[in-house]
Amino acid sequence: MAEIELIKGANNGNVADKLSAAYPKINRNFQRMNTELEVHGQNITNHEGRILLTEGSINIHTGQIYEALAQLLAQDSRITNLIVNAGDSGPEARDARVSGPTGITYLTLKARLDGEMSNLMNYLNYMPINGGDFDGNDPSGPVIDGGTY
Repeated sequence: MAEIELIKGANNGNVADKLSAAYPKINRNFQRMNTELEVHGQNITNHEGRILLTEGSINIHTGQIYEALAQLLAQDSRITNLIVNAGDSGPEARDARVSGPTGITYLTLKARLDGEMSNLMNYLNYMPINGGDFDGNDPSGPVIDGGTY
């Protein structure tokens, strides 16, 4: 912190500084404050530089993450392709990738099972319960319905 020299005034009970003594103190005070401001300004500039370096590092890491993700997706596609086109997977494994009701051929058995499980869950959420039917007839009282129709 800047060392500020006090200037004695007539109102504080002390003998006041004469102008010849006060002006040099004022000039030294301004010089000390300017020096301190320059130091703080340099510190701010240094911190801004570090922030820019950090932002640059973040951008580099973000780019590396996207590059790694692209490589993972490419490897996933490659492995899927190897599984689909494997010569020794056998007719049973190839047939398991085909959905019986729709005839859709999926890239993997997992994809087929996931798709059919989703369809089954949608169907079960739609079905009426308590022995009712889709027309709203429920022999046991009010219709409780898992879906809309």
